[in-house]
Amino acid sequence: MPNASWRLEGAWIENCNCAFGCPCDFSAPGVLESDVERNRNPVTGAPHRIQVLMPEGFEHRSGEVASSNIASSGAIRYETHRSHGTLANVAQTPHGVEA
Repeated sequence: MPNASWRLEGAWIENCNCAFGCPCDFSAPGVLESDVERNRNPVTGAPHRIQVLMPEGFEHRSGEVASSNIASSGAIRYETHRSHGTLANVAQTPHGVEA
């Protein structure tokens, strides 16, 4: 398995109000601004939960799909609006994701 380092510092999380952190704001001033919220039912506007299970996943085993806005102003610049995001509880070990 390739050696990859994916890390989100706790200080980036400014506002989390649900089990998977929705709505949630992630930021690293001068580098990244992001906000995430639950998907909405297009007819009623009510929260619409979508879960993804990946028993053999290398990033995570299960996650909650969310709507996200992301703006990066660092070395790699990009911006998304009402895009896809996945929130997951992750426990990485030297041998991969811990179940």
